[in-house]
Amino acid sequence: MWLQWVFVFCTPRISIDGYEPERRPWGRHTFTVPPGPHRVEVFVPYMFFTRMGANSVTFQVGPGDVAEVTWKAPWMTLLPGKITTAYLPGMALAYGAQPIYGYGAAPMAPMGALGPGGWFADPAARHELRYFDGATWTPDVSDAGILSADPL
Repeated sequence: MWLQWVFVFCTPRISIDGYEPERRPWGRHTFTVPPGPHRVEVFVPYMFFTRMGANSVTFQVGPGDVAEVTWKAPWMTLLPGKITTAYLPGMALAYGAQPIYGYGAAPMAPMGALGPGGWFADPAARHELRYFDGATWTPDVSDAGILSADPL
């Protein structure tokens, strides 16, 4: 829609588990939450609409896991925004985090939390898999079973 440029002046709001919605600029943000079920709601105050594009999703997060939630503004103000999720088990180390919403959230899991090591989804998303040696991510990567090296 030709008026969507106005979104530049509108700041999205993100609410986790019913806490007061927090203003965040457009873009990617990470939040540390404890393991368990969580509900994320996203909307934008826009002109006369206080909750334009409001939509939410509920998902389960395990220890050291990442749930990636994506919200896109609707093309028409009366519609909900498009919200999708992706579940990335064991990928907490690949994402920065900042505690919010009164959880007193614990810092990210230590490197050894993924276990003794193994092949996991590439945290840089440049390859299918990357090897974690139990302490750090290595340059060893795999795409369709073909091994190669690519420094992280």
